[in-house]
Amino acid sequence: MAALEQDVNGNKGRKVQHSNVRNQLVTQIHPVDTKVRRYRAIFLSDVHLGTKGCQAELLLDFLRHNDADTIYLVGDIIDFWRIKRNPHWPQQHNDVVQKLLRKVRQRNPPDLYPRQP
Repeated sequence: MAALEQDVNGNKGRKVQHSNVRNQLVTQIHPVDTKVRRYRAIFLSDVHLGTKGCQAELLLDFLRHNDADTIYLVGDIIDFWRIKRNPHWPQQHNDVVQKLLRKVRQRNPPDLYPRQP
């Protein structure tokens, strides 16, 4: 659910997004403009896609508002151990994977550095 509201400081024109994550109401406030913040590097770790505890909605929101020259997927992005025992893969998990793949395809040439074992 997203709406334009006035925040506690009286600033108007902010997009307020409410989501239910782990039975807790999480409110995120973002400026209405869709300006993406750029960084030289972003490191993602312990995402655990494929588990019920994964906060894929928050990660997707982060990826929409932030970009980097290089995005490092450090470890535990997809939790294959848990998927084997108790698979859980909602649409939000697909959306995160698609967003990351889209970011790779936008690079010229695409940068994809797999982690060495």
